Amino acid sequence: MYLGDLGRHGYFGYCTTDDDAAWHSRRVSAYCVLDNDYLDPRLGLDSPIAGLRATAAHELFHAVQFAYDWLEDLWLMEGTATWIEDVTFPGVHDSLRCLPRTRSAGRTCRSTWDAAASSTGTGSSGVTPPSGSGAASSARRGSGPGATCTPSLPRGGAVAGRGLSIPRLFAGFAAANRVPATAYREGHLYPRAQAFAAYGLGDARPAVSGSTGVAHLSKTIAFRAASALGPRSLALELTVGRGIASSRVTALVVRPGGDVERRRILLDGNGSGRAVVPFGLGVRRVDLVLANAGTGYRCWRGTALSCGGISLDDGRPFTSSAALR
Repeated sequence: MYLGDLGRHGYFGYCTTDDDAAWHSRRVSAYCVLDNDYLDPRLGLDSPIAGLRATAAHELFHAVQFAYDWLEDLWLMEGTATWIEDVTFPGVHDSLRCLPRTRSAGRTCRSTWDAAASSTGTGSSGVTPPSGSGAASSARRGSGPGATCTPSLPRGGAVAGRGLSIPRLFAGFAAANRVPATAYREGHLYPRAQAFAAYGLGDARPAVSGSTGVAHLSKTIAFRAASALGPRSLALELTVGRGIASSRVTALVVRPGGDVERRRILLDGNGSGRAVVPFGLGVRRVDLVLANAGTGYRCWRGTALSCGGISLDDGRPFTSSAALR
């Protein structure tokens, strides 16, 4: 671990390797660099000590990762390194600044699925390839696309061994992000994932329907009562055009007091599903969460996504309708 004046460049810290094994191995030694005082205003910190704690935990975990597989998909590396910040220092919430409503220019943030590949240290999320042109890409290509996390997830024992599946897990994650306060221990601190579309239904407009392509990974359609309604029901119908096995649909019935009723809408062999849920009086809104959780990629296409590839599931068509009863 080294200290340096990284704040003047807008960086919290980074990890990299100068291990000669990086040219042929996925397991390497690492060194990390932290800012020397966390006082530079470009970091946008209210508490320098909180910035130090979050960054130290995050970067040390990257060093641990390098000992396993330094070329793993960055969504996994950055997601777990951010997770360990909260495990180690539960009172420090620096990572929340990466969420949409609190994002600041002082920190470069990563998504938790397809993080952008990096060739320079970035924020406290920095993972830097070694010096030497082509080291990272050469090692990645040599290991084959199946060696990266996302394409190999369906074969992973950690998921299957618990009787779970990636579509089921991701559908639960997408639904939870619409109601974070009820889903996570610190969920009241998190912003709610935005809906792709929202419709008001009432006597003047009792039904709505449409189609949308769901890019990897999810979309939400929200329904509210457009005017005062007594106790009613909402009939939901939908069809998935392809990729039934890795598609999931969840209906969330959100009550005025914050209680949430979750209903999984099962798809038949034709990719069709339907459900009737409460609506109107006593219901704040109904969310239809469409999850496209395929893990197939056409790898090594020069993108910043998993295995440098392109998702085979982008644009999966969903057709849905909602009608008052």
